[in-house]
Amino acid sequence: MKPNTRITILGAMFCAAILTFATIANAGVERLQSKEIAPVPVSSCEAYDWSGFYLGVNLGGELGDYQTGHYFTDTTFTRTIENNQIFSDPTDSDTFVAYTAAFTFFNPGQDAERNSSFLGGGQVGFQKQWGRFVVGLEGDFDAAGSKGSSSFTSSQSDVLEDFENEFSTGGGEIEQSRRVTGNTALTSQRRVQENWMASVRLRAGYACGRCLFYVTGGGAFADVKMTATDTATTNFTVRETETFTPSETGTFTSSALNFVEGPFTETNVSKSSDTLVGWTAGGGVAWAATDCINLGLEYRHTDLGDNTFHFRSHNSAIFPGETNVDFQSDMVTVRLNFMLGHVGH
Repeated sequence: MKPNTRITILGAMFCAAILTFATIANAGVERLQSKEIAPVPVSSCEAYDWSGFYLGVNLGGELGDYQTGHYFTDTTFTRTIENNQIFSDPTDSDTFVAYTAAFTFFNPGQDAERNSSFLGGGQVGFQKQWGRFVVGLEGDFDAAGSKGSSSFTSSQSDVLEDFENEFSTGGGEIEQSRRVTGNTALTSQRRVQENWMASVRLRAGYACGRCLFYVTGGGAFADVKMTATDTATTNFTVRETETFTPSETGTFTSSALNFVEGPFTETNVSKSSDTLVGWTAGGGVAWAATDCINLGLEYRHTDLGDNTFHFRSHNSAIFPGETNVDFQSDMVTVRLNFMLGHVGH
């Protein structure tokens, strides 16, 4: 599903929720008016004052969208291999040589898996009402658990040595060759997890009695941790051959030796965390159930931008490169606020 389509669907769902909430609120008002006890006056849009400090809690859900940018991963495996004794020339036999298979892998970047999760926390704010217009400032903090992951698999090979030798003896011609090939397979994974999110926002709304419709927007902050897990496996393939062609008979004999040194496997796990800064905007509706308590429903879209995470190598074989992550989320919360200035009135 494309992001614009997803946002459109969420927006439609939120609008439907607002209409349902408003209908329920209006039914509640009519029910209060039908009781014998004296209800709170609701016939006028000026019947309730939304001014004052408030403190509350919220609970809801979040849909996180992580996009992992391109990154590089370097691998370097070095092994000392013995050249075997099938060669006739003693200067080329029974020696030890260090071979290094070094490769750079490129991940072009991809969308991480979208993940929905619960979130919950609290908010505090102040608002002032002029006529039917309400303006305020609010800050909130929520524990969150949105996650995303992406993986990448690739392999590379290279010829590390390609030795050839020819020489004559009293009995004929000898041809010798040795080829050493290094092959590395890499599996790379990037996992992202959001631990908490906070925001500081302005609010502007329109009040009609005990119902308040508002829009909100401001700065957003989130603690995000990224884990880089890279596993590389390398094989060294060795092929040695010798061909002898006798000078008298014109026939030849040959010998060959093929073997694999490996597999050699290394895994590197590195974690990096950062506090991301971006923006958030949305809107909501609130209904004053009593003079001191109001219930609300709010939707917000948050964009924390493109951020770079740096990783370390914990062994000598794998060197993970820095990785960029773009993080956006959509959240819907149910909110319960206590109007502190109305307590005791």
